[in-house]
Amino acid sequence: MRVFNEFNENKNVSLTLGTFDGIHIGHVAVIKSAVDFAQANALKSALITFKESPRRLLANEKSKYIISEEEKLSLVSNLGVDFAYEIDFSQELAFMSAEEYLKNIIAKYFSPAAISCGYDHRFGRGRTGGADFLRKMASVYKYEFFETPPQTVDGEIVGSSLIKQKLSAGLIESANKLLGRKFSIKGTIVRGNRIGGQIGFKTANIAYPNEIIKIPHGVYQAETEVRGKIYKSVANFGIRPTIKEENKKPVVEVHILDDFCSNIYGEKIIVRFIKKLRDEKRFDSLNELKDQINRDIEAVVESS
Repeated sequence: MRVFNEFNENKNVSLTLGTFDGIHIGHVAVIKSAVDFAQANALKSALITFKESPRRLLANEKSKYIISEEEKLSLVSNLGVDFAYEIDFSQELAFMSAEEYLKNIIAKYFSPAAISCGYDHRFGRGRTGGADFLRKMASVYKYEFFETPPQTVDGEIVGSSLIKQKLSAGLIESANKLLGRKFSIKGTIVRGNRIGGQIGFKTANIAYPNEIIKIPHGVYQAETEVRGKIYKSVANFGIRPTIKEENKKPVVEVHILDDFCSNIYGEKIIVRFIKKLRDEKRFDSLNELKDQINRDIEAVVESS
């Protein structure tokens, strides 16, 4: 997949429009609509999205993301998209009417053979553009239009806001169903205080990405991808209340199972969260902490 940070002429593509801030199963359905049309008609597929949510400019909203920019593009590429346009959302775009955006951006640069979007996609000044508008203009600009209906899981309509709510509440299993994959973070391993090693549980420590929605402090069943291989893991996110330290900051500590013993300091790992096991708590001694970690490991092994 080729990635562009500005618009260029790329005619007769199957185009998909959306913010795509989570690449959840609703987003996947929209993207696959464009990719499937392209492949069935010997065309290329293209996707337009933005580096940051337009709401950060329009509403001064400082919301967190479900996935990193790197992961978003990787997932889009895996879905078979040929061209991704990841654009800075500017004041110029913000003040364009829906008609101007369709004429001066979509038609001018892409002359699309087809346009796909979700039922709730909005664009243009005042959010006046959407599925109804694109359907109405299809005959004017000579494209086929595909609107993807709401995708539901367990009776809930899939959406990024709902997924963020569930992640913030520690409802990892439910959030993962809506995502269609495991919620994950990626980071470079840094040296910790080595307390884990002293009590028999070595950990790989990474900082929780600042731009990603925070899950509650606690202990989680997880899996860790290291050097392309995946291992069962117990992950703790929090401030390690049993350990006496000054100026403690929240950190993700991962105890990798399967007798993992490689030296991986300085390497990048991906931690995928499966479910929350318990809240983080303070123990009166390291021995009590050790006993609880053993129980956490047993819970992970039994549920795997």
